[in-house]
Amino acid sequence: MGDRIAVRNWGLIQQLGSPQELYDHPANLFVAGFIGSPSMNFFPDARIIEEEGRTKVVLEGIGQIVVPARYVERSRAAAGRNLTFGIRPSHLEDVALVPSESQTGSTLDGSVDVVENLGDELLVYLTVAVRSAVAKLDPRSQVRAGAQVRLHVDNDSMHLFDTASGEAVFSREVDTVDPATI
Repeated sequence: MGDRIAVRNWGLIQQLGSPQELYDHPANLFVAGFIGSPSMNFFPDARIIEEEGRTKVVLEGIGQIVVPARYVERSRAAAGRNLTFGIRPSHLEDVALVPSESQTGSTLDGSVDVVENLGDELLVYLTVAVRSAVAKLDPRSQVRAGAQVRLHVDNDSMHLFDTASGEAVFSREVDTVDPATI
């Protein structure tokens, strides 16, 4: 077993790293959607705003996500570009189960389509504005199909991508690899 993997798309290496590095810090939209099950949720047409002394990602008709301090500079540099916001299903939680002192003001609103109870978690398939999304929620959540839900976003785990290039705005530097060495 290897401890590093190379993700390839059409014969080109997109990223090389440990499985956890690829999951936590995907270099681009392809890697982000390829690694993880269920796949990362993507919301295009994101934009950066400054409001009340905070930098935020706005998803029209969906919600706002406060940008953590370590990403503020890169977010501001990306303002004005066509952006895609990404969040993994495991980084969403029913706002009703998040203690008020842990809430960041980062939420997404959606309509629950299907709830799959897996015992230790709920896989919740929902519609957020016109987009499909999945959330892995605590089984104590009382969400039900047909209901509205407000989800707390773990903004420390958010991802932002340049939609045109697909490249991550928030990501570690990607290893450069000579394909002949793989």
